[in-house]
Amino acid sequence: MAKKSIYDQHAAAFARVGAYVLINRGLEKVATIHFKHPADGAGRLYCYLHITGIPMVRGYGYDKKTSALLAAVKKAIMVKLASWQKREDYVQQFQFAAQLYDILTEDDGLSFEDAIRKAGFTLIQAL
Repeated sequence: MAKKSIYDQHAAAFARVGAYVLINRGLEKVATIHFKHPADGAGRLYCYLHITGIPMVRGYGYDKKTSALLAAVKKAIMVKLASWQKREDYVQQFQFAAQLYDILTEDDGLSFEDAIRKAGFTLIQAL
């Protein structure tokens, strides 16, 4: 049996994973977005959202990245809302989460990637 190349090993390890880095207009990383696709293609697609400076959250959708990301954004806003309002250092992160919610809920039919880019952010697919 031939030894698998590093590229084959990488492809196997990350076959159902996608990752993005979200950068604001000031060229600062403001969030990372990771997707874990279901093995069977029919299960839940999980989104792990980490807005820089606040705890990571997870949302899910059924094979739709945009709905999984939106679920994570809603969780970030709702679960952490009370503690963010009490801490001055979370205000900027909360405002960004609310802005991301607005971007994703515009009824324009765009994918999350296109909606984020249309709003003026840079979205880099890292994996």
